[in-house]
Amino acid sequence: MFDSIVESVKNKYTDRSIRGIEKYKTTLDNNVTDNFLQHLQEELMDATLYIEKELSVKDSKLEMVRKFNKVFNISTLKTPSLISEEDHKLKFELMLEELNEYKEACKSKDVVEIADAVVDMMYILYGIILSHGLSDVIFDMFEEVHKSNMSKLENGKVLRRNDGKIMKGSEYFRPNLKQYL
Repeated sequence: MFDSIVESVKNKYTDRSIRGIEKYKTTLDNNVTDNFLQHLQEELMDATLYIEKELSVKDSKLEMVRKFNKVFNISTLKTPSLISEEDHKLKFELMLEELNEYKEACKSKDVVEIADAVVDMMYILYGIILSHGLSDVIFDMFEEVHKSNMSKLENGKVLRRNDGKIMKGSEYFRPNLKQYL
């Protein structure tokens, strides 16, 4: 059995070893002078900083919209929930308005207006995430949907409809979003 993840990690170790030998002019076997535990501690400390940066990037955009919602008195829920019909209709109409602006900007080949519409849709979508109380689970759910989307391959090949839509292959599995709710 072949595991592409394991092979990828093995290749990275080999590449890293080659770079280390070139840089330090020695192998780990022959290096008896370095304090490896101190190096490990420093690397792990760096790793926690990298993790924190990635987590803060994901969360910072949601926090910006959360602040907007607070200032403009727009409801934000803490747990996955339904919202009122009035609220979901408004959010739908706002998204549709921006989607139409995107369509028009594409027709007129206006990259600035395309970017404006895309960012506005993202802002509205983040507001919808907060309104439905999905902020604590949305990124995990996104990863689950990504895995599902990647399972659409058919024997490693992409299946497309005539209009370009990617179709589900025999290896497709539905995302299990319920586990996050």
